[in-house]
Amino acid sequence: MVEIVKVGKKMDDYSIIFIPYQDTDNFYEDGILTREYAILSLLHSFFNGAVFNIKKPRTVLDKRKYIVDDSYYPVGSMEYKVKSICDNSNTVQFIPIFEINQVLKRRNWWIEGYNKTINLIPWDKIGKAVVYSDNPFAVKLIYECKKRGMVVYFDIMDNFAIHPSLSHVEQNGALEAYKEIVSFADIVSANSAQTCNYMKHLTSIEPILVKNGVFQPESEMKFIKPPFCKELAEKKKYFRKCVGYIGKLGLRIDANLVEKLADRCTDVLFVFVGPFLKGQTSTKLKRLINCKNNIIHFDSIPSAYVYPTIEEFDICMLPHAVGKAENGGDPLKLYQYMTTSKPIISTRIIGVDEFSEVIKISNDIDEWVSFIEGISNETKRNINSFIWSSRFIPIKELLIKYTDDL
Repeated sequence: MVEIVKVGKKMDDYSIIFIPYQDTDNFYEDGILTREYAILSLLHSFFNGAVFNIKKPRTVLDKRKYIVDDSYYPVGSMEYKVKSICDNSNTVQFIPIFEINQVLKRRNWWIEGYNKTINLIPWDKIGKAVVYSDNPFAVKLIYECKKRGMVVYFDIMDNFAIHPSLSHVEQNGALEAYKEIVSFADIVSANSAQTCNYMKHLTSIEPILVKNGVFQPESEMKFIKPPFCKELAEKKKYFRKCVGYIGKLGLRIDANLVEKLADRCTDVLFVFVGPFLKGQTSTKLKRLINCKNNIIHFDSIPSAYVYPTIEEFDICMLPHAVGKAENGGDPLKLYQYMTTSKPIISTRIIGVDEFSEVIKISNDIDEWVSFIEGISNETKRNINSFIWSSRFIPIKELLIKYTDDL
């Protein structure tokens, strides 16, 4: 079974074949602009051809069901612009009624599913194309695109060869796929130095480091408040300060640090905004949220509401674990924090040292307490170095090289 929706622009110039790990079902459901969709918007600004959106293989039984909430995509926001791109794309998806390997192999089944997707794509209507993917499980489909003469750009957004949300078998499947993809891809990037080094020692190339970026915040967006802000404002009345974190809540959160902060800074409200990650939920963090009066949690918010939420914090924090649970990720929320003048404190995770002059970096609990309890001085920061238009320059230059007439 295949779902193809033929709408959109004339198929002149280069088309874009978009094969994300978090497919558009996720974006339509939660309104969160992940790295894939930021890059999609950048590619769409370069190319005039149609967008072919390749969704994950799903069975009829587990096909995502959701209602799109237009409030997640306020007019004028980047989320609104990206949703328009997705709305006007040509969508292709392999949807069998049932597939036993989906149960037995989990994500490794996607390799087979994407292989069967190859026959569903209207190749004769694509023409010249640039392929973007961060999904190693689509290896066979990506290789098919390469064989057809398309420019392949692969981005190692998360290193699924070591990602804690995957099983050992799935990690091995991802690693083998990475090795194959980098052998034929025209452009390969990664979002952290740690991932670049990891791949350099296992494959024939070193990926280009393209750290996460942000788009220039639209000034009017900060006035669009998420629904929970009323509850947060009421809770804040009973505390001297509000220290907040926005992001996925997994094992990378240092729950021991959070516990010590809550115990020592009893007149400070600690706010966590984001979803608990499946497969790597911190039971201790959940317990702290339930039992500590000065810790509060709000579920995932659409990314259009990130900046208005940050406005509610007196201090922004990154209480990430250092070491095994660090995962080598480049913390997008740090760049989002830094678009404001809010004070920021972070543990010494990979990638934050370059900002030591404008944020506080420490693994020492006493220094965290002193920073939080002290005077919260705001800091002006230059965001030009980490907005997407700057981060993406090396990739744009290579795309010009490979397509000639960008």
